[in-house]
Amino acid sequence: MIGQVQVTELSNPEIAQAAILREKDLILATANALHPAMKARGGGAKDLEVRLIRVGSETHAIVHLIVDTQDAMGANLINTMCEGVAPLIERVSGGRVRLRILSNLADLRLAARRAGIPSRRWPTSGSPARRSRTESPKRRGSPTPTPTGLARTTRA
Repeated sequence: MIGQVQVTELSNPEIAQAAILREKDLILATANALHPAMKARGGGAKDLEVRLIRVGSETHAIVHLIVDTQDAMGANLINTMCEGVAPLIERVSGGRVRLRILSNLADLRLAARRAGIPSRRWPTSGSPARRSRTESPKRRGSPTPTPTGLARTTRA
């Protein structure tokens, strides 16, 4: 999961970005010191990215703290880490930290599951499951059969 730390009032955003990345190990160690048990279980702050975003006439640095929360949801964990590294990021970047928050971007959090359904349980052309999908009246948001037999929702 990702925590975001917004840095504003940067005199030179590119130099601030390089400085933050140069101190990456220290920032990650500081974040992990806030949750040593998570680190001991193999989780914790794993990586750091810095993006420069233009906001009006100013360029902000957005620091992404990438955290492996293991089996925990991680919202409080990540917020605590972002709050904890904020003073260090301010010192390193020379800017002012404003926002420190859990991001709702969860593109690095992956859940996988494998399941099997015996072929004898698959719907056939005469089964109620197949019939109800293809014979239901067409209305807004109702499933429409596709050539593969999978339902596709239509929106008019």
